[in-house]
Amino acid sequence: MSEFNIKSEYKSRCTVLYDTHVVEGETVWQPHVYDLAVLYANRYNCTDIIDVGCGSARKLSPYFKDFKVTGIDYKENLKFCSESYPDASWIEHDLESEFTLK
Repeated sequence: MSEFNIKSEYKSRCTVLYDTHVVEGETVWQPHVYDLAVLYANRYNCTDIIDVGCGSARKLSPYFKDFKVTGIDYKENLKFCSESYPDASWIEHDLESEFTLK
């Protein structure tokens, strides 16, 4: 792992954990990433936001009114997304496999 500059105490997670188990009030990781994305989207007059690995889309939901949102994730996560946020676009893809844009 040293060839990738990964610290020796790093613990890998071999099991995929879907975002569907997250409940309200739990820790939200990297919320600043979305704020920064919106800052740049506004600066450059973007109309779309694409989130690869969108999870439950809870972090995306505040931006639905201002942007056309597309989320990409596993089927298990997108079931929740499509039921909760039917006006957004959802693309099912196994993020552990190859990804080809069409």
